[in-house]
Amino acid sequence: MKIKKLLNKILRREENQIKTEKDIQDILTRGEEAGIITADETELIRSVFEIGDTPVFDVMTPRVDIFAVKYDQPIESLVEMIIKTGHSKLPVYVKDLDDLLGIIYATDILKLWGVEEKYYACDLARQPFYIPGYKTVLSTLREFQANNISIAFVVDEYGGISGLVTLEDLIEEIVGELKDEFDQEELPYRKLKDGSYIIDAKIELEDFNKIFKTNFKEEEYHTLGGLIYHHIDRIPQNDEIIEIPPVKLKIIKMQEQRIKFVKVYKYGN
Repeated sequence: MKIKKLLNKILRREENQIKTEKDIQDILTRGEEAGIITADETELIRSVFEIGDTPVFDVMTPRVDIFAVKYDQPIESLVEMIIKTGHSKLPVYVKDLDDLLGIIYATDILKLWGVEEKYYACDLARQPFYIPGYKTVLSTLREFQANNISIAFVVDEYGGISGLVTLEDLIEEIVGELKDEFDQEELPYRKLKDGSYIIDAKIELEDFNKIFKTNFKEEEYHTLGGLIYHHIDRIPQNDEIIEIPPVKLKIIKMQEQRIKFVKVYKYGN
């Protein structure tokens, strides 16, 4: 894919070769004038940098949505959690997420599956990687690449855990946003013949309220997904039906611990 190739070129470029955004603009302008890159490619690269300036705080899985395990969980229960949730990585804590021990990889658990010796979550936890929430998507991608990691915990100004972000989140933010920008504009919802809607769980509650004439208040959450997590206080399952009057919600697709798409019915339909 052209977008990914351009993104890789950008990430491989040494930071000391590009000091400012003006340097980037100059390079692109000279490249276009010399016929090295096309006008479309120039626009594409400019868009990558614009989207890459998004703070990682905006693309992370928030703390309230993190599925984590306690340090003394035996390996047998960890295998059950992996199968049930579909997660390939599990954060490990002692008292709470601010007392984080590390991260467990499913591959490490499965290597020890069936051995006679007793193992617990604390025995398998790898050193966690931390990044500040204000760091940009593009600079976080560079850090992931430099440190050969695929997951990091996002911390606030006081050092507390705000959320976590994966390599998939970062790539999806850039490639997904570019696809939206250069393709036809897509709405975050689709109406079906029976009057129900398929909705992106990232839709803002303000927009959701306008569509369904509801009056859900924004509290610690601002999206439909956040509303669902707040209401049931756990990770939902695919095809699970949740009632939050005046609407009924069916979970259509989960990605790791994040709700992706929801089918929404309004009572009376």
